[in-house]
Amino acid sequence: MNTNSIRSFIVDDETQSRSALRQELQLHCTEVENVGEAGNIPDAVEAINKLQPDLLFLDIKLRDGLGFEILDKLEHRNFHIIFTTAYSEYALKALKLNALDYLLKPIDSQELIQAIAKVMEMPVRNKPMLKQPLPDQSGRISLNTSEGTFVVALSDITHCTAYGNYCFIHLIGNRRIMITRTMKDLEKQLGEFGFERIHHSHIVNLSHVVSYKNKDGGTVVLTDDTQLPISTRKRQNLLTYFDTISLK
Repeated sequence: MNTNSIRSFIVDDETQSRSALRQELQLHCTEVENVGEAGNIPDAVEAINKLQPDLLFLDIKLRDGLGFEILDKLEHRNFHIIFTTAYSEYALKALKLNALDYLLKPIDSQELIQAIAKVMEMPVRNKPMLKQPLPDQSGRISLNTSEGTFVVALSDITHCTAYGNYCFIHLIGNRRIMITRTMKDLEKQLGEFGFERIHHSHIVNLSHVVSYKNKDGGTVVLTDDTQLPISTRKRQNLLTYFDTISLK
C-alpha cells in the first residue's frame, strides 16, 4: 500500500480519545489521512458507507452498543480494521473478525506505528470501481495555469499524469494542459465524474479505457492508444470494473 496514502476513519464515543488518536496519526503516521470520525453506530455506518475508507479504527464499547454491530450493518467491508479499546476481553472476537491489530487504550505510539506498518504491507481490499452507467460527463471544468484559465469538457479529458510538482491534463486530439495541482486534489475533484486513479502518477477517465494488457505488470490502453501502467493494488479493481460492463 505504499503508493498512496491510507484513508482512515475513527469510531470512538469519546471525543478525547478520537482527538488523541488523530494527533498520534498526525505526529507519527504521516502516510495516514484521516477522512472522518463518528461517535455512535448510526453515524459511523452512514459515514463509512459514504467515504469507503481503507482503514477503520474501531472502538469496541460504544454508548449505543458494541463496535462489532457496525460491521454487520455496512454495505461493504472493503477496509482493514484496527480495534481500539480499554477492554482486553474482546481480543479473541476481534481476531476472529480478521482484525489487522488490536490496540489497548491509552494507545502506545510505537504500537500504533507497528500497526500502520502492517497496513502498508497489506494489499488494499478490493473496492469496485464505478459501476455502470458512468456518471454524467456533460459538464466542464476550469483549469488554472500560468498562462491563464482554460475551460474544458470533462469528456475531453483522457487522463491526468503527475510530473514533479505539476500535473498534465491530457485531452483528446493529443492536447495537454499543465497545472499546479496535486494528484490527490484531482482525484477528489474528478472521482465523482468517472475518473479513477490507477497508479500514483496516473488518473484515467474510465470512459476512455478500451483494454487492459497483462504485460509489464499490467497496462491500461486508452482510446488514443496511450498505454499507462497500473499498480498492483489497483489491477483487480480494474478487472472488477470490466466485469460490471461485460455482456452476460
